Amino acid sequence: MASRANFHRTSDRLLPRLVSRRRRAGFTLIELMVALTGGLFFSIFVFALTRDVTRFFQREARLTDATLSALTGFERLRTDVTRSGFLVSPNLVKDPRRCPQVTEGTATDNYPLGWNGQDRLKRVAALRVTADATIADNALLKLQTPAITPDSLLLYGNYTSSEQFPVLSIDGVGSAAPEVILDPTSGALWRSGYDSTKLATDAANVAVIAAMFPVGRALRVVTPEGEEQYAIIDSTSVRGLNPRIVLTQNPSLIEKGVGNNCGLRGLSNGVMVNPVNIIEYRLRDLKTDLGSADAQVGYLFSSEAPVGESRLELVRSELSPGTDATPLAGSLEVVAEYAVDFRVGVTAVTDVAATRALKPFTQADSAFARFAGDPLGATAAAVNSGPHLVRAAHLRLSVRTLDEDRQGNAGAVTSPAFRFKLADNRFARVRTLQAVVATRNTRNMTW
Repeated sequence: MASRANFHRTSDRLLPRLVSRRRRAGFTLIELMVALTGGLFFSIFVFALTRDVTRFFQREARLTDATLSALTGFERLRTDVTRSGFLVSPNLVKDPRRCPQVTEGTATDNYPLGWNGQDRLKRVAALRVTADATIADNALLKLQTPAITPDSLLLYGNYTSSEQFPVLSIDGVGSAAPEVILDPTSGALWRSGYDSTKLATDAANVAVIAAMFPVGRALRVVTPEGEEQYAIIDSTSVRGLNPRIVLTQNPSLIEKGVGNNCGLRGLSNGVMVNPVNIIEYRLRDLKTDLGSADAQVGYLFSSEAPVGESRLELVRSELSPGTDATPLAGSLEVVAEYAVDFRVGVTAVTDVAATRALKPFTQADSAFARFAGDPLGATAAAVNSGPHLVRAAHLRLSVRTLDEDRQGNAGAVTSPAFRFKLADNRFARVRTLQAVVATRNTRNMTW
């Protein structure tokens, strides 16, 4: 009995201790709430840190994308400038090979009837640079200090092919629809994919001619004597085995004869032809600058851009030989997104007769228009002037990031800018690309 009593007394002492230990092994409600609150704050901290890091990398990725896009577009621009003046007159106004011939001591605009309205065709030259008045009122460009005034660049050359095509004959010179009949066995046509063993019913041959000589473009006609004429392509076709190019009546081709000291002779055997393209580079606001139909250029505006924010792109397009400022169908393409500035300078021969010194010029120079301005303008028409004396183009393209990532400018505002102002205390970083590109197709032109 004594042993049983001792057991109960021992149990009574140990049981409260075991219960107390079990109670101390758990957590109270207050402890759980404190732990959960601390964990929540830590999670918020980690989330905020991760979000900021993600935003940082997204911004850097956007900057990288903008830079890579600009590099790709800038290379396209450089290539086009290198090709300027290829298989065209470097300055048709003063070209001694032009037909009708240049008459010394008379007005430079001495073209025959039919050239009226063909303003760009009369101004065939390697390149032309103008201050881009069409974008001068852009709100974002005017917001900068000083306001940015970009340039526009016009290039003439054969951008369709690298060939000159021999002619069998030219029918109906002086008529409403003269036809140029190409030699179907020429190497130039074969290299372009034309198969002279197939008849006109072959769709591939028809497509080749249509691609080589697009409707609405200019056509350069060169006689065996080296005389140059220009016309406009109205349509193309293939009859039998012979590809044909139908020209518009205005401007008309000239035959050598009474009153004409130059022009086509006989059946025009030995004449060579090639297409001429007129390429324009300039900044555009595609949301407002183009109509809804023309804006369908395979380019979608980024959904990440702030709503209502204006943006500009460097756009390449092909223009007609006339006065229509609308790009030819299917020719408009975005070269660089979020462009903020585009400037072009030139290096030109300043003394043709003596030293033939080279000197760089920009829009700020009073003599700039002598070499890069309107070839029919009085300044470019003066002695020792004209686009044929340009030996290099100085290109500068600036692009910005998609959205703001700075709250202030980088010191004094200079050109090119390091920051682009979007609004008060909102700035986007700017990257600028520059290059000097030789215009190889004008290197021997001094006249």
